[in-house]
Amino acid sequence: MKMAVGKKQSRAEAYALVLDMKTGRRPLEDYDVDALLRFFAPALPKRAKIAEQWVAKAAADQYELRKPLQYIRVENGIAYASNGHRAHRCKTTWADGYYDPKTFLPVDSDERPIDIKRVFPDRRHCEEFTIEALEYGALPCKEKDARPLEYVRVPKSVAVARGYFEEAVNGAETGPVFYASAPAHAQKMVGDTEFGDWVIMAMRVD
Repeated sequence: MKMAVGKKQSRAEAYALVLDMKTGRRPLEDYDVDALLRFFAPALPKRAKIAEQWVAKAAADQYELRKPLQYIRVENGIAYASNGHRAHRCKTTWADGYYDPKTFLPVDSDERPIDIKRVFPDRRHCEEFTIEALEYGALPCKEKDARPLEYVRVPKSVAVARGYFEEAVNGAETGPVFYASAPAHAQKMVGDTEFGDWVIMAMRVD
């Protein structure tokens, strides 16, 4: 049975649903059970152990207005996810459709998927670099108590969010990465892991 489209509940909302179930105040509907599943689903491991966990890290959160970006999408043996700023994709044995990135259960959605092929750059237009030679830095935040925005970059060229990069390489400390920096192409960093390939949109740091 597929999960209903929905968001993760707050602690108070989840407690209220459990209280309803315990007291019999009202019968829980399927969408209530789905909400509890999302609330109690364990967090993804810092370092993905399977390909679908790694793909799920690139999905958007529940506040993203573009619904397809909130889920893992599977098409013809390829699973992918994107929050609009990065994307991960891999081969999978899952059936075609949408999947919740927290529970990995299928989601009942007929939303039109994004064109994932357009997100990834043609590597013929990319230059090769190495992970170990990337620069690390941080942009100061104007808001009080806000954390600096950390980044990694090819020296004097493409920079991407450090958090996205570290999730993309899944713990790798060496190896090649590729970047597109020519004016005719959107600036991106792209690479491969043991699970699949990834892309991250560039950010301004200068």
